[in-house]
Amino acid sequence: MNISMHSMWRGAVTGGLLACAISAQAQDTVVVVGQGDPPPRDTTLPQAIVEEVTRRFNASTTIRLTGRTRIPLGGLVEGEIGVLGGPLVVAGTIRGGVVVVNGDLELEGGTIEGDVLLVGGRVLRSGNGRITGPTRAYEQILSVRRVGELIEPTPTPSFRVRDLEPRATWRSGTEESYSTLTLATGGTYNRVEGLPIVLGPEIGWRTGLDLQFRIAGYGVLRTAGALSGGDADLGYSTRAEAVVGRRGTIGILGIRAFDSVSPIEAWQFTHREVGWATFFLHRDYRDYFGSKGWGGYAEVRLPAGLRGGLQGTRTSVTSAAAADPWSLLRGGEPWRPNPAIDEGHFTTITASLALDTRNSESNPTRGWFLSGRWELGLSSDVLERSLPESVRPRLPTDGSYRFHRLFVDLRRYARVSPSGRVYLRLLAGGWIAGDPLPVQHRLSLGGPDPLPGYQFRHRACNELVEDLAQPALCDRVLVAQAEFRTALSLGFLDRILRAAPWLGVELVDLVVFTGGGQAWLVGDGPGKLPSGRLPSINTWLGDFGTGIDIDGLGIYVAKAFTDGEPIRFLLRLDHRF
Repeated sequence: MNISMHSMWRGAVTGGLLACAISAQAQDTVVVVGQGDPPPRDTTLPQAIVEEVTRRFNASTTIRLTGRTRIPLGGLVEGEIGVLGGPLVVAGTIRGGVVVVNGDLELEGGTIEGDVLLVGGRVLRSGNGRITGPTRAYEQILSVRRVGELIEPTPTPSFRVRDLEPRATWRSGTEESYSTLTLATGGTYNRVEGLPIVLGPEIGWRTGLDLQFRIAGYGVLRTAGALSGGDADLGYSTRAEAVVGRRGTIGILGIRAFDSVSPIEAWQFTHREVGWATFFLHRDYRDYFGSKGWGGYAEVRLPAGLRGGLQGTRTSVTSAAAADPWSLLRGGEPWRPNPAIDEGHFTTITASLALDTRNSESNPTRGWFLSGRWELGLSSDVLERSLPESVRPRLPTDGSYRFHRLFVDLRRYARVSPSGRVYLRLLAGGWIAGDPLPVQHRLSLGGPDPLPGYQFRHRACNELVEDLAQPALCDRVLVAQAEFRTALSLGFLDRILRAAPWLGVELVDLVVFTGGGQAWLVGDGPGKLPSGRLPSINTWLGDFGTGIDIDGLGIYVAKAFTDGEPIRFLLRLDHRF
């Protein structure tokens, strides 16, 4: 496994800033940033593009060339052409598609009668050169190795400190038939599992140009038991799926079986941020439950960033106790208990729809993102956790229990000046119909995200519940967020950062943000709102803050508008949204 200087630097800075945040009694939250003007570039190619480039270059009908290649004036090439290394200079005519890997395409008055797919370079034109088909160009380099005349992608095993996800993958075969073996962590660290370690194979093969089958099986070793002196726990995740289509439109049909530890309220934080907070600060900002079962799923990915999915699962869910994993600080303190849930066998049907027009998924500066997720849950043997009537009525025990839950997340990213960007978000979710929600699907609001000016679960609807776990028990949540970002010019320091690319710093942003929202119970009793009503704006929680973002590593301060909360210091490792 390779440990890059970039990752080492980020890890060192992360550790130092976390320590500083602790000494200042910091609230620990999360966020990564926009990269300014010009728009940020993703560092890796989309997997669909990697697969298409490899397939087309390796096709038996492709004319494969290496290094600088020139089609002279008057020259004619008929058929698909693939060039590795480049540049490909075209002064004549190519009657077919063109694939260029890690090189430029230079049009010197020539003609390409087909489409162009280029990675690791640019399309340069001079004279009256023209391309009759669509052109797709990506500046990201594709790491490949030669296998005879063919190429094979070579994803480098890496240890990304910030991601808390060391991963080693061994791959053999070709694009038409391959096998891999992966050894990795689960990408997080928590008080129930500790550090989950994942090991398992995946095999895939094509039966035609537009049909691929994949089978994968992974074992999961949950280390919290071993680290605390007990027995290590085991889980698994397996899947078999068929993938149909290429070039923008893809359909996936699959089945899976699993024995996992599932998070509650995963919408608030990323895995890595929860993991680092747990590892460094002895603060786990999620709750968990055991989930074991099987299911099927179907997904369609269409052009223009549109995606839809349908999933059904049959799951046995159980409460999970907090273990005693090691942490860097506060190791002598007890962990916050993990709350009990409503146990039993659940059948869940989930429908999802997403539209993503952002120019970059990891660092967007413009575009829209809209996602919606509807869930129907049913159980004939639910064993409820006892809660006061003020929180929810008793769940039915005649086998008719069912509930409906909906989540909608709308975001807008816009550039308002050469270096200024505005990010807006509206999120609404929770119970919409049926019986009351089970504990594992309930909600809360308050620091460290999405309103970092407040303490953890400041609004959780658990005031009358005597439970040190501080469970999230609200029925619904509504949040609005806004950010303004602008690139800072730091003079001499800025020149030093740009002159040291191994640090991985391209831009330093000044960030100003604000947000507001509320979480509440639905019903007719005291402290509840009827189903069709929204909370009054006068009751909303609200905060504002500012900070510095160093290429994705954010240091912020935030202050609540209400309830006399103190100023809170924040460290973020990812975008807030």
